[in-house]
Amino acid sequence: MFAYFSPWILHFSDKILVLSGNTTFPLPPEVLQTFNNLKDELETAVLVTVDPKLPLTVETDASDVAISATLNQERRPVAFFSRSQTSSEKHHSSVKI
Repeated sequence: MFAYFSPWILHFSDKILVLSGNTTFPLPPEVLQTFNNLKDELETAVLVTVDPKLPLTVETDASDVAISATLNQERRPVAFFSRSQTSSEKHHSSVKI
């Protein structure tokens, strides 16, 4: 997701370098801090208020354990949503949720 919104994050390529070179889990503290900083920058750089005159687009994603969505206007998010799936939801394919 960071790469998709990279045009709105100043010096993105320098900041993502710490994350792209990491191969260990759990994440080292400096890598985790970089990740959290990028999340904060993403919110402030791209999150805009809803303009009722413009069309809205919903983008969704699901995995075996979670679901997420963004509400967008002109390719910029106006709202984020994500949550873990309940135990009963995990018994269904993510395309059915």
